[in-house]
Amino acid sequence: MHLVAATLLAAEQSAPNPVLPALNELIWGTLSFAILFFFLWRKVFPNVRQAFEQRTERIRSALEEAEANRAEAQRLLDDYKERLSGAREEARRIVEEAREAAEHARREIITRAEQDARNILERAEREIDAQRNHALAQLRREVGELAVAIAGRIVHEQLDGERHLRLVDDYIDELTAGSSDGGAGAAG
Repeated sequence: MHLVAATLLAAEQSAPNPVLPALNELIWGTLSFAILFFFLWRKVFPNVRQAFEQRTERIRSALEEAEANRAEAQRLLDDYKERLSGAREEARRIVEEAREAAEHARREIITRAEQDARNILERAEREIDAQRNHALAQLRREVGELAVAIAGRIVHEQLDGERHLRLVDDYIDELTAGSSDGGAGAAG
């Protein structure tokens, strides 16, 4: 066993260390890293930093735009609510005006109907008066003719019809005037 250990120890001393690189590799690696770092520092990192700043600025402007859009949406919502409220008020006002117009029209129709009814009643009263006056005139004429006929029979002679009709009309006028005075003229 000692032999194996000695062989391993000898092999270790003659073989390079796998963890530590050789000195020339370490120098070239460090120099390459420094050149690469310098190149990255001068060329790549400013571009990366600029890209980060541009991205940050885009995000910031997108946030500002989103905030402006939100403010605009809020303003539009407030405007919509105000218009809706105005529209509701306008609708209420229109309904109220329509109600008032309907009430006015109803009153006007009723007034017109009452006036028409009064006109019809007045016309009917005038027609009734005309018919009554016509009937009275016809009655006078018939009464006069009857009175003349009766008087002619009583007196046994034919009297002048026109003269008697005038006498009868005068008598009827006296009776009519008397009846309108409360019956005072009928006694005389």
